[in-house]
Amino acid sequence: MYIAPRPTFDDDPLFAVRLAIVSIASFAIGMMVQSPMAMLYPTLAVSLVAGHRKALSIGRALAAPVLLGGMMWVMSFFVEMLSGLPGLLFAFMALICFLGFVVIQKTGNSFGMLLIVSILLMAIMGANSYTTMAYLRSEMFKAALTAGLLTPIAYVLLPPRATQEFVEIHVPVRDELVAKRALIRTVVLMAFTALLLSVLDPSNLILSIGAMFALIYPYTDQVWREARERSVSTLGGGIMALILLWLLGLSAHITVLFGVTALFLLWLGHKMMVGRLSPMTYQYAGSVMVSLAGSALMTSEPSFAFIQRVVLTVGGGVGAALAVAILESLLLNPAPQADEPALAR
Repeated sequence: MYIAPRPTFDDDPLFAVRLAIVSIASFAIGMMVQSPMAMLYPTLAVSLVAGHRKALSIGRALAAPVLLGGMMWVMSFFVEMLSGLPGLLFAFMALICFLGFVVIQKTGNSFGMLLIVSILLMAIMGANSYTTMAYLRSEMFKAALTAGLLTPIAYVLLPPRATQEFVEIHVPVRDELVAKRALIRTVVLMAFTALLLSVLDPSNLILSIGAMFALIYPYTDQVWREARERSVSTLGGGIMALILLWLLGLSAHITVLFGVTALFLLWLGHKMMVGRLSPMTYQYAGSVMVSLAGSALMTSEPSFAFIQRVVLTVGGGVGAALAVAILESLLLNPAPQADEPALAR
């Protein structure tokens, strides 16, 4: 699947500053509208803003939240239609995930990932209650739209040095094993979803599903590499979240929350450009830091919630990668490997 290359100082020296400002502004808006999911605003902002390279593409900035919101509405419609038929709903989930994996491999485009994420989120929350699903759908769309509208403003105030828009190069997989690999990943994802759904509440399950994004990569070595990066990101972002929670324990003031979060995001944005690890590792860490701190603050025992979520995220990623590796070694012989390194490496 396509991975954005490392941002550079030559193209965008203010990349890290813009990432921190848009994320904190999104956070502030989430709190001003009194959203109980206020941490969702900066979490999505980190993901959406960090994907930009060179000059602003206004179409990309606005299309992402519209696509996300539209896909959530479409999937929630089908989930509502099949809510009384759990067997058919699970089969529909599997079908959409299979199609998503096929699209990713056939086109190299991240649209397939949007299919997978939207059906999982809507089905998981719909299993809890339709009201919860509708509320999450609405909040995610508002959070994504907030980041989409703030991003062009940030680019006007803090313009990049590059004047040309970045052109994405999508590299599809060209072999006869696309359907088999997609089927293996669908089976693994559905098995983990069913297992976790039986023992966890929806909020924990959503974070665990995030660890399985490694499955979107077509080759086993890429799956392991992504699982390793997700684990490192979770631990790094978790440590930053613990520091943030500790500082809030000393001074529970909004300026501490905003200031420390902005400093961490500024540092992570800088490391995306010059860090030893891949840029996605630092980007994931930013999302993890914000989401873990937010979810921990919403509970009466933040330390336990933090440990539980870190274990679930790391365990889910490593477990999914191990399951894919075993199945591919048994069903795909010889197991194919990536011919070229990812663009971001």
